Amino acid sequence: MHPPIFFDPHFVSNVILGYLVTVVGALILLVAGVWWSWQSDSSQQDPPSGAWRALCRAGWAIFVGGWIWQILGYINTHTVTW
Repeated sequence: MHPPIFFDPHFVSNVILGYLVTVVGALILLVAGVWWSWQSDSSQQDPPSGAWRALCRAGWAIFVGGWIWQILGYINTHTVTW
């Protein structure tokens, strides 16, 4: 019934954790977007704060890091080959 690959600890640590890291990065970017919309006026002419920029950089780094983690995880588990 259930795919056995999802119960393999090697697959979980290499792929699913990378997926969760990607989701965390996306959530951080979502928080940055909400922050921007609440703090800016309708013209959005104000320069963004340093904390907002740091949050965006961290969100993108975590998001892309999660992608890389997943790709390397798929290669390490031999789920996908090129």
